Amino acid sequence: MKSRLLIGTAMGVAMLVSSLPVFAQSAADTQAQINAMQAQIQALQQQLSAIKAQSTAPAAASASGPTSSDGVLSTAVKYLDSDDTLTWHGVTFYATVDVGIGGQSHGTALNSDYAPGVEELLGKNSNHAYTGLIPGGLSQSSYGIRGTEQLMDGLSFVFRADGGFDPVTGTLSNGVKSVLDNNGVALRNQSSNGDSSRDGQVFNNMAYFGLSNPTFGTLTFGRHQTVLADAVIASDPQAGSYAASVVGYSGAAGGAGNTEDFRLDNTIKYGVKYGPVRFGALYQFSGNTNPGKGDDAYQADLGVDYMGFTLDATYAHKNDAVAVSANATPLNITAAPTALAPLTIGSLTGTNQYLAATISDNTAMMVSATYTPDFLPFKVKLFGAYERIDLQNPGHALAAGFTTEGGYQVGTVNAQNGATATYNQGKQLDYYWGGIKYWVTPEITLTPAYYRIEQNNYSGKTQIACLRAAGGNCAGTENVASFVIDWNLTKKFDLYTAVMVSHVEEGLDIGFINNNTVSEVVGGRVKF
Repeated sequence: MKSRLLIGTAMGVAMLVSSLPVFAQSAADTQAQINAMQAQIQALQQQLSAIKAQSTAPAAASASGPTSSDGVLSTAVKYLDSDDTLTWHGVTFYATVDVGIGGQSHGTALNSDYAPGVEELLGKNSNHAYTGLIPGGLSQSSYGIRGTEQLMDGLSFVFRADGGFDPVTGTLSNGVKSVLDNNGVALRNQSSNGDSSRDGQVFNNMAYFGLSNPTFGTLTFGRHQTVLADAVIASDPQAGSYAASVVGYSGAAGGAGNTEDFRLDNTIKYGVKYGPVRFGALYQFSGNTNPGKGDDAYQADLGVDYMGFTLDATYAHKNDAVAVSANATPLNITAAPTALAPLTIGSLTGTNQYLAATISDNTAMMVSATYTPDFLPFKVKLFGAYERIDLQNPGHALAAGFTTEGGYQVGTVNAQNGATATYNQGKQLDYYWGGIKYWVTPEITLTPAYYRIEQNNYSGKTQIACLRAAGGNCAGTENVASFVIDWNLTKKFDLYTAVMVSHVEEGLDIGFINNNTVSEVVGGRVKF
C-alpha cells in the first residue's frame, strides 16, 4: 500500500509541475518552484527504492541457497507434492517404486524373476502360508524415458522406452525365467512363477517411436502394450493391480488368452480421437516365434466418451499364441537342431534346459464401460466389462525347439493341429468384472471390485465324466473379490492396503493343491 501511495503522489506532483501557469509568475519564481518539486520527487523515489529492497530481500536470500527451514527433506516433500517432471531438453525420465509387506493364506515363496514376486492370486502350487516383502502391490515398479520433439507445425516425433523390475532384489522382471526356475521341481516345492510378456528385456514394458499429429492421430512402431490390454486396464476398477485384480495379476485377459501377448514385439500401433469418438488399431508382423511365419496378430478398438460415460468395443486375434509351462522332468539338449537334424524329444539330453508350451490361435471380443456421474454431492466412478476369449488349435504347426518370448527355447509342444490337438472342442473363457471407486476425500479412495472367470467343458466328455477323470478341460469357475484403500499423501506418493480373496471350482481347480487363498498387503508407492 505504501509503495502505491508514494507512486501516486509522485505522479500527481509531476502532473502539477507540468501544468503550472508559468506565464503568471516571474522566471525566477518559476525556477524555484520547479527545483523544489524535483527535490520532493527525488525524495519519494528514494523511499520507493527502499521499500522495494525490503520486499525482495527474502526472495533473494532464498534464491542464494536453502535456509534452515528449507532443507533436503523439505525440498523432497515439495517435489513429491508438485507437478514437476524430470525433463531435460524435451526428454523426460520417469519411474515408479512400489513395495509392501503382506502375505497369503495359501501362497508360495518369493521369486525375484517373477514380475509380481509372489502368487497373490491362487495358483496350482499355492500350498503354504507366506509372509514377507511384496513388490508391486498396486503397480509394477518401473523406469523409463519418453519424449516429444516437434518436427514442424502440427507434426511431432514421439518415443517411449520403459521396463519393469523387482525393487526387493533389483532384478529385471522375467516371467518365462521364473517358469524355467521350476523345471523338474515338484508342485508342492515350487517357488512363485508364471508366464509373462516381461521376460528379462531391458525395456520389457514398451519400446516404440513414431509420429503424432493433433488431427490425424499417432502412429508408432516397435514393442507395444496391445490395444486390448489398454482397454482392459482402463475398465479395471483396480487399474491392473497385482495385489487386487485378476486381469492385472494375470495378463490373459489383456493378451487375448495368453499373458505373453499382453505386449507384442514387431508391431505398428495407431490411435486417433475425433470429438467424442476414439479409434485404435494394432498389427503384429509374423515371424516372431514361428520360422514358417503365420504368427501374426491384429486388434482394433472403437470407443466413445460422452457426458461422463466411456464405452469401448474391442476385438483381438493372435495366431500361434504361446503359453509356457515347466517340464515335470527337465529336458536338455546337447546340440542345436539343424534343417537335416531337427530337434526331437528323444534328442533332448545335455546341459541346456528347455520349456514346455501349449500353442493356440486365440480370438477375444470385449465390451467395457465406465461412468463418472457429475450430479452427485461426492465423487465416484463405476466400472464394468465382459470379455469372451476363444482358443482353438493352431493353424500353423510349431515344432519343438522354437524360441519364445525373451529368447527361451521350447522342447515340448503340448498342442498341435492334427491328432494330438488340445483344443478339439474349442476352449472358451468368459471374463466378467465390475467395481466402484469412491473418493472419501480428494486424497483417499475406497475401491471394492469383483471378478469372475467361466471356462467351458472342451473335453468331449460329459461334465460328470470329465470331473471323474480329473480333467482340467472340464467346465469350471474362478471367483475373486478385492478391496483397496489408497491414500495419496502427495501427488507422487501414496500409501495403500489391499485384500484379495480368490476361489476356484470344478474344472479350474483340477491340479490345484488348494482351491482358495486370501492375500493382503500394506505398501507404499513413489512416482517421479
